[in-house]
Amino acid sequence: MWWGHHLAQRIWADQCQRDMQIDVTLMHVETDFLKNVEDNQQTYESLNALNKDAIQFAFIYDPRERWVKLHTSVYTHRQNIEWSRRLFLRAVGLQVSYAHMKVESISHLFKGSEPDISNHPDKSYRQEKDEMVSLIEQFYIPMGENAPPLDSRTFKYTEDQLRSSMMVTSGENWLTAEFPFSGNEPVSVRLAQGKPGIVTSLFMANSKEMHPLLGRGLMMRMKLPVSYAREEGLHIASILNLKEATEWSKCHLNGAWCIDDQFDLAFISFFPIVACQHGELANFALSNSIRSKWAWQVLTKKEEDS
Repeated sequence: MWWGHHLAQRIWADQCQRDMQIDVTLMHVETDFLKNVEDNQQTYESLNALNKDAIQFAFIYDPRERWVKLHTSVYTHRQNIEWSRRLFLRAVGLQVSYAHMKVESISHLFKGSEPDISNHPDKSYRQEKDEMVSLIEQFYIPMGENAPPLDSRTFKYTEDQLRSSMMVTSGENWLTAEFPFSGNEPVSVRLAQGKPGIVTSLFMANSKEMHPLLGRGLMMRMKLPVSYAREEGLHIASILNLKEATEWSKCHLNGAWCIDDQFDLAFISFFPIVACQHGELANFALSNSIRSKWAWQVLTKKEEDS
């Protein structure tokens, strides 16, 4: 645990597990944000609004403990150690910077809440900010204004990497792919066979959309083929974020679940342009394909238990 300023950040690793003959460790980084958060509709609406603009973390809410925290988790193993390390370290910096930059203004969205400020047990409150606290203002925003957008090579490379295992298309600044949700066949194949078509999730990535805070970058969305009444959907999205932060899902939590404007469940993630590395989009897409199947299992169990 450390304090960049007034908000504590924790970094830890779960016990290593053997998965498909590979030793895998799940790494977590979590930053304190709000406390005394009431369990009401306003809270879930505010969480959803924040998670629709997710960067590389989710706003997770525990109604029993009444807190909101920022959380990222990354699965790391020998084969992906260099890439996963970069992914994790970027999340560490973005979390602590965003939390300190936005906590005061965002606390007003949650009735009765207040910033979850704390102090070092031996050194009391930190008076001077660590340089990382200003990372977004001093690095990501100005660098993003001058950095060129991602070009077609990023999307074509990802299409080439994925086309053997899934239906995928790409263009100058976009890519779409279908992931198994409740089945393993692409929707077009099932429709041709006269079977129900809604069995896949739709993954979309583009470099056209601007993030309201960070500007240019890589926007990714995965929409599940399920919709809910708004109140129920908001609760389900919050549950999925908390479950991914605390359970073994096998997909990196580098974004957040929310309900989109059509009341569909969606997972959204944004990477600032200066944080995008060649080849990473293929890794993010594969992680979301795992997430699609995991979400179906969670939602199916929820329906069985209710």
